Amino acid sequence: MELNPATLAIIYTRNAANGIILVGIASGKVIEVPLHLVDITTIRRVSNTKFALIASSTNTPAAIYTADIQKFARTLLKQSTSIFVDPSIFSPAQHITFPRTQGNDPTGIAHAIIVVPHNPSFSAPAGSKPPLIVQIHGGPNAHTRLGLNLTTQYWTSRGYAYAHVNYTGSTGYGRAYQESLNGAWGIKDVDDAASCVVFLVEKGLVDGSRVGIVGKSSGGYTVLQALIHYPALFAAGSSNYGIGNLKTLAAGSHKFESHYGTALLYPRDASAEEREKIDRERSPCFYADKIESPLLLLQGAEDKVVPLEQSVEMEKVMRERGKDVKLVIFEGEGHGLRRRENVKRAIEEEEDLWKRTLLK
Repeated sequence: MELNPATLAIIYTRNAANGIILVGIASGKVIEVPLHLVDITTIRRVSNTKFALIASSTNTPAAIYTADIQKFARTLLKQSTSIFVDPSIFSPAQHITFPRTQGNDPTGIAHAIIVVPHNPSFSAPAGSKPPLIVQIHGGPNAHTRLGLNLTTQYWTSRGYAYAHVNYTGSTGYGRAYQESLNGAWGIKDVDDAASCVVFLVEKGLVDGSRVGIVGKSSGGYTVLQALIHYPALFAAGSSNYGIGNLKTLAAGSHKFESHYGTALLYPRDASAEEREKIDRERSPCFYADKIESPLLLLQGAEDKVVPLEQSVEMEKVMRERGKDVKLVIFEGEGHGLRRRENVKRAIEEEEDLWKRTLLK
């Protein structure tokens, strides 16, 4: 088979891992291209027998490759980083599926990417179990992939187990799984995070008394909801430019996403009164009194997606109730941190939180 107008080269996703297949348009013939890469973002035709791609494996960072479809071989062209990190320190990500056991609808399954702590230069005390950091991806219609994530490795090389929860509503598991979050955002994603923790504790993989939760954007919203609905399960939380008030978010966010939450929050035929009720019931700022754990809020001052006011309001209501909260505002940053010094500061702030709550 050749790369010509009669053949499609397709990236597919199965259980958070990517692969490439060649499909004959007329014949329907399908050929898998075994490149042993799990996170593939781009492919481009180079010739009738080669294509270029950007991809990573579970133990190599993102890079540009060429792939020969006749030899089923890949050639490295350029890596995404020039910094050498000894591969022996890497802990390969593993995909797991676990039962949904928490919440009002404990049925079905959910998924996660688990990375166990590993550092060849250190070993944990005999009989101990590691603390766990639960990461909630943004979107919410997105998913965390299996490719090497150097930020995750930062934590696993320091003794933390790390779980990326691909909760109900995540992409990469089929349309039904993604659409099952509709009308239940702030509920099912939260229950899945809790179910993942319970599963890992019951398997004896982590210390259930030392669990933190972190997320960005909509993932930060899930963090706040998790601290409210499962206050005894999480020892601390870090909400990075997360949503605290759904009503003001819809009024203050940018136009492109101004109606994104409609299907995620409300039944199709919900009245204005029902929408108002849901907005209040699922807005963390109105239930800050239920949060028992320390909370870190990281926020860009120029954020147009989740405006600064969201974090400012959350900090205010937490302080009024005598809660342990810290808000760090990054001037000149929007939705996500770009400047190196700010990325470094954010990691340091998060590490300070975990040290005082998960390493006690």
